[in-house]
Amino acid sequence: MVSVELVLGCIMVRRLDQLEAHFHKWRGQQSGWKDKLGFIADGMFCPNGWENDVHAKVLFVLKEPNWTINMEIEKHGEMLARRGVDIQKVKDEAYLSLHHLTQIWEQQQQGRKKKALSGNFQQLKRLAYGLQQSRKDYSPPYQEADSHRDDEEVWRSIAVINLKKTPGGGSASPAYNTYAKQLEAGKDENSAALILGQIKILMDFKMVDFHRFIVCCGTFHTLRGMLNKKIERTSENFFLEELPGVPFLNSRHPAYRRSCSRIYEEVMRRFQECLQRDK
Repeated sequence: MVSVELVLGCIMVRRLDQLEAHFHKWRGQQSGWKDKLGFIADGMFCPNGWENDVHAKVLFVLKEPNWTINMEIEKHGEMLARRGVDIQKVKDEAYLSLHHLTQIWEQQQQGRKKKALSGNFQQLKRLAYGLQQSRKDYSPPYQEADSHRDDEEVWRSIAVINLKKTPGGGSASPAYNTYAKQLEAGKDENSAALILGQIKILMDFKMVDFHRFIVCCGTFHTLRGMLNKKIERTSENFFLEELPGVPFLNSRHPAYRRSCSRIYEEVMRRFQECLQRDK
């Protein structure tokens, strides 16, 4: 008799293979060498936990990676490429070894010195905890989510992606703003298909009916415009026909520091509105 663990392991491998093939296609459609070099794959923190952990799955959709390509590579990249240097390999070794999302998880599991989470990731952790612990007519208060210290429990069921896969900075770059306007206006169907493809790969669960949430962190209006013909529209959340029962919730970007508790309470209220909708 085939064990559940073996089946879920096979599903995990298949999902990772699907993402890799999807990113390969996406990277190949980047126009210039800088975009190919700087293409940053994203997704699950812990692939095994994403398939096995009992907690609700929370996908955060952000704008663009806050990372600057190594200045020497950026300055001399074209020359290096002409000389036969595998720029993609250089990028993979320099970037993935230091910054890939799974590094946070791997460092904790291997007993290395834990790095303090940035304010952005602290906010994502609070929101994920709140959604994972919520039920009809109840969401944990902000103070509980803020004081929760079992990071491993929360990270196992979180994924984070960016709409734009090439590096920006600490705030939305002009390139991102142009890109987002095109998406929102429905004028970049190719990018829209790639974004939706990644979301569907991550949020498709056929074996187990996990609760699933998509939190749009400063990207809600862009996604709503991009998916306009495929959604059931409401004011602060929407549902995609191809992912029934999975709400897209509006949230400010986690870098918005004026009131972390206010952002948290807004997202919990919008989640409860989704439940009221299903009465």
